[in-house]
Amino acid sequence: MKWSNMTLSRVLILCTGNSCRSQMAEALWRELGYGEWECHSAGSRPVGFVHPGALAALREDGLQLPDASSKSVDTFEGQSFDCVVTVCDAAQSHCPVFSGSPTLHWPFPDPAEATGDQAQQLAVFESVRESIRRRIAEHLDCETAEEYVSWLRQSCDSHPGGVPAARREEYDRFIEQLVTHWDDPWRAIPRSVLEVFGVRGFEWNGFYRNDGDALRLGPAAGPPVCAQLDRHGGIGRSGMCYDALLTQLPLATNDVSSWPGYVNCDAESGLTTAAAMTIPIRNRGGRVVAVWDLDGTEPLAPTDLWFFATAFGALTRFRAPVLA
Repeated sequence: MKWSNMTLSRVLILCTGNSCRSQMAEALWRELGYGEWECHSAGSRPVGFVHPGALAALREDGLQLPDASSKSVDTFEGQSFDCVVTVCDAAQSHCPVFSGSPTLHWPFPDPAEATGDQAQQLAVFESVRESIRRRIAEHLDCETAEEYVSWLRQSCDSHPGGVPAARREEYDRFIEQLVTHWDDPWRAIPRSVLEVFGVRGFEWNGFYRNDGDALRLGPAAGPPVCAQLDRHGGIGRSGMCYDALLTQLPLATNDVSSWPGYVNCDAESGLTTAAAMTIPIRNRGGRVVAVWDLDGTEPLAPTDLWFFATAFGALTRFRAPVLA
């Protein structure tokens, strides 16, 4: 991951109408470029507006395009770019030559052709958004597993209270699991936690997606638990997951019976939960899109909440959370 200040590189992203794919790609490239890229988009036949579905999909990921407009590629005639990218076949066939600018062709489906109700159409826009994100990340090579692992291990090394040797060994094994599943680490987390920490009483863990009106279960590992958590009021009314969502803080207890409003899913899971940990998961725009929840039958170690909150918080910058 690059953090240094330097002369900005320039990218121009082209599609036909400059209303969907190229607009999302512009916003995503700007985000993934960490301030090192000057990003523009245009169309070979601009439609004159930015599709509301593209703007909604970006908002869902915490991104904004407040000054977005549909522009013609002619606007950039005579300019030079470090990279020109076409994201649809029609744009490729009509793409003008930008002297000295390498051109890449990454075709993506047109989400504007999606059918169904509003929710179904938005799901298509979000799917295309994530495909674009992955392709840009691969090209920029700014999200490497090696950098993530190095940073996280250095954080463990410098923990003020120190990390017990046995726990550190398990943390390192979990980090290795994330690297093994680096293409899609978020979905692999629940199973990896169970495999590494099951001996420590981590009997169940998973992600509850923040769907606005409720928290709904996503990827998880362990026995069946509550598929949906509903909010009944403010902090202390709806359980630890909602408390983590409302406070936007990682939370933990070694005595769930003492937690105000704790929602117990032991009837569904068959567990006898003693300890629990909940961590809000943010997208790159800072919005809490999910809560990671853990139910344990044994006490948590003092460093567990710190480690997982640190690991998940940093992972967001390397791999956007996709938890459908």
